[in-house]
Amino acid sequence: PIPGKDRSLLLMDIKTIDPGNGDAVNAWKAGELKQGIAWLCPATSGQFLPQWLGFDELGAVNFRKGCYPGQEIVARTKYLGKVKRRPRLVEAVDPLCPTPMEKLKLSGDGQTDNAVMVD
Repeated sequence: PIPGKDRSLLLMDIKTIDPGNGDAVNAWKAGELKQGIAWLCPATSGQFLPQWLGFDELGAVNFRKGCYPGQEIVARTKYLGKVKRRPRLVEAVDPLCPTPMEKLKLSGDGQTDNAVMVD
């Protein structure tokens, strides 16, 4: 179970999914995104604080363990700051194919938000 959540995740060896089967890989990624697990690629690795990806809400960040790259800013954001960026799933009317780190403006329900494509 995920700490603090009423849900569980199924862990699978990547070898059980045929990487050539795009539908299976996309379904797996979509399922993880719905659970709040963000996917990163080489172009986006190291570009986000764990809180921006929602890793703190998943219980995937230990704020008491130190000595890792970026630990000070991660802890400072937790204890002194306010996280202004969070992951969101977007449902688009038209298909979107943005590239990683591409900046987007999303409009809906009378508001416009800035976004960045993670993967």
